[in-house]
Amino acid sequence: EIMRFYKLFATGSVCEPISMIVPRKAEAFQLDIYPDTPGPYPALSPDEWIAGVDRDPILV
Repeated sequence: EIMRFYKLFATGSVCEPISMIVPRKAEAFQLDIYPDTPGPYPALSPDEWIAGVDRDPILV
């Protein structure tokens, strides 16, 4: 499962979970499904940001 959606019905208070599943033969981590994302560490210090430095985020 790579994503879970919730379908809301207008005719009442019903919420249906819908799973997005990508079938794969291998059980290993699938790098093509999960791209690099911004990590928990800042790319700039506050002083660099105030000075106008522009830097890409640190990806994990």
